[in-house]
Amino acid sequence: AVVTHANAYVITPEGADELLQPLLLRLHRQPVDNGAGEAEMPFEFRVLEAMLLTLVTRHAETSNKCVREKAKIADGIRADVSAKTLRSTWRLKRQIVGVLGELRGIETALEEVQEDQETMSLMYLSALQEDPIEYAKLLKDKRGATHHIRLLLDSYQLEFHNLLAQLELLLQDIVAT
Repeated sequence: AVVTHANAYVITPEGADELLQPLLLRLHRQPVDNGAGEAEMPFEFRVLEAMLLTLVTRHAETSNKCVREKAKIADGIRADVSAKTLRSTWRLKRQIVGVLGELRGIETALEEVQEDQETMSLMYLSALQEDPIEYAKLLKDKRGATHHIRLLLDSYQLEFHNLLAQLELLLQDIVAT
C-alpha cells in the first residue's frame, strides 16, 4: 500500500480482492465523536488502522479455520485410528486368547498322555502290526519302550510352551497399551 495524506493505493495479491471491501468499509466510516473534543484521526492513520484491522480479521479467520480444520482432523484421526486400532486390537486380542486356550489344551493333553504309560505304549502302531502277540506281552508286563515317543512329545510340548509364553507376553503388551 502507498498512503499519502489524502490517498491510499492498496495492491492486493491476485485472488484476494475480498480484502478490499472490508478495508473500504472501514475507511468510509464516519469517525465517532467521543465528546472529548479530540481532533479527527488523520486519514493516513485511519488507512493504517483499516489495513491492520482488515489483516488481523483476515488472519484471525484463517487461524480459526486452521484451528477448526486441525480439530476436525484430530477428531477424525482419533476416531479413525482409535476405532480401527481398537477393532484390530480387540480382534487380535480375541485371536490370541483363542490360540492361548488351544495351546493350553494341547499342553494339558500332552501331559496327560505322558502320565499314562499304557497310552504311550499303544502309540507304537508299527510294533503292534509287526508282532501283535509280543507287543501285547510287553504291554501287559509294562515293559514297552516309550522313550522315543516321550522324547517326541517332550520336544513338541516345549515348542507349544514357547508359543504359549510368546503369546502371553504379546497379550500383556496389548493390555499394557
